[in-house]
Amino acid sequence: MTTIRKNGFVIPRQTARLVFENEYAGAEVVVSLNFSFGLLLEAQRLAGNEADPAMLESLLRRFTDEALVSWNLVDEDGEPIPSHPDGLLHAPMPFVNRVISETAAAVGQIPDPLESRSNNGTTKDK
Repeated sequence: MTTIRKNGFVIPRQTARLVFENEYAGAEVVVSLNFSFGLLLEAQRLAGNEADPAMLESLLRRFTDEALVSWNLVDEDGEPIPSHPDGLLHAPMPFVNRVISETAAAVGQIPDPLESRSNNGTTKDK
């Protein structure tokens, strides 16, 4: 639901539930689709510079702060792995890559705004 406040418009929070199959069957991750454009830019900068561990850690911490809402991951003892930066940094890299790529795919599925204005239910003459 959209909200209009006295001082402006509040963008509604959009989330996606990522459900995995195959080797990660049963894993569920909830991500926010309202993360900043700055996070996307940081990820793009890193794409050409994978050798920089400080940049990678910064990106993963920022992803956790801005996009990761929750997950159902547990360790070998059945203890929950927290969905905060330290938890993400201890998750297997192939899984982290899947979470990030699935998040990007979910953002790509957000519908575009209407291309044209409503004609109030009337049809256009051709």
